[in-house]
Amino acid sequence: MKDLTGKTVIVTGGGGGGGIGRAVCRRFAEEGALVAVLDRDAEAAQTTAGLIAEAGGKAQAYAADITDYAAVAETVAAIGHDLGVPGVLVNNAGYENGISFNELTEYLIVSRQNLDGVLKRLERDNHVIRVAHPQDGRARLVRLTAQGREF
Repeated sequence: MKDLTGKTVIVTGGGGGGGIGRAVCRRFAEEGALVAVLDRDAEAAQTTAGLIAEAGGKAQAYAADITDYAAVAETVAAIGHDLGVPGVLVNNAGYENGISFNELTEYLIVSRQNLDGVLKRLERDNHVIRVAHPQDGRARLVRLTAQGREF
C-alpha cells in the first residue's frame, strides 16, 4: 500500500462486528491515513478508534446507520469538517435485516449519485478514466491512469 499520510479514509462497519472492518481501519492507520471509523454501534466504533490511537495512529469514531441517507450525509459532512475531504471509502458494512423494495430503490439511486460524484472528481483530477466495456456498450470500465496509480 502506498503512503496515505494525511489522506482521509472512511470505513463503514469499521467497528469490527466480524473483525474485518477493524482490521481495515488499523491497516489504513498504519499507512498514515486519518481514519473515520463509521459504524452503527457507537461503542464499537470508539473501541476501534481507541485501538488506533493507542498504536499511534489517527482515527475518529462516528455512529451512523448506513441505511439512513440523512444520517450518512450528516456524518460525511462532519468527517469532512473534522478530518478533511475523504479520498477513500471502504464500504465494509453489512445489513442483515433486509429492506423494502422502495427503500432499496432509493438507496441504489443515492449510492449511484454518490459514486458518480466520486468518479467525476477522480476523472477531473486525472486519476481514472471511464472506457466502454468491450462486451456491453452500455457499461463502463473504470481504469486507473498512470497518475492514479501513483496517487
